[in-house]
Amino acid sequence: MKNTVKIIILAIVSIAIAIVTEQMIAATASIFWQKEIILESYARFTWFLAMAAVIEEISKYWAIYFVIKNKFGLQKFKFILASLFLGILWGIFEIGLAVYTNQNYLTEFKTGSPEILFSFGSLIAFHTLTAFLMGILISANAFSGRLKHLKILFFPILIHILFNFLVVQKGPYTNQLVIISLLIPFFIETAILAFNFRKLA
Repeated sequence: MKNTVKIIILAIVSIAIAIVTEQMIAATASIFWQKEIILESYARFTWFLAMAAVIEEISKYWAIYFVIKNKFGLQKFKFILASLFLGILWGIFEIGLAVYTNQNYLTEFKTGSPEILFSFGSLIAFHTLTAFLMGILISANAFSGRLKHLKILFFPILIHILFNFLVVQKGPYTNQLVIISLLIPFFIETAILAFNFRKLA
């Protein structure tokens, strides 16, 4: 119970760090280029959405590796489950922020709009998958050396960028492509977990 509360607080802190960093960069870029970066970015895929993916995954990784692993003392499956829980919270809190800043989302959610339910569900799923992947790779000691942090971050960032791209580039098969982009890492993570089961048990 104690760790659960700590992880909830950690999720809030890590999301806040990511949001503040993104807003500071967006504000600086808006002043430099004399245009609203954030509004333009949500209309189409831009460098800002790619950068936002990098910032969010680094913040998530900080929470998982440098706090949960090094400060909470959790090991193996407990650590992986804590990472998974953090990812779920990231998705839930991001939805909360979206609803808070745009009341239309709340209205659509209350009316049971299939599109908004799919968007919210996929958002939680991809944050969960990226955090879960980090937890597995860290716990299994999949990488070592000076670049191990970059190696672990590469795949979650790639998944995040792909997700942002698919969500913004709306098309007739967007939902199907989103599902495929989430299923592929899910099966990869399941395979990694299965191959390292004895080590992590």
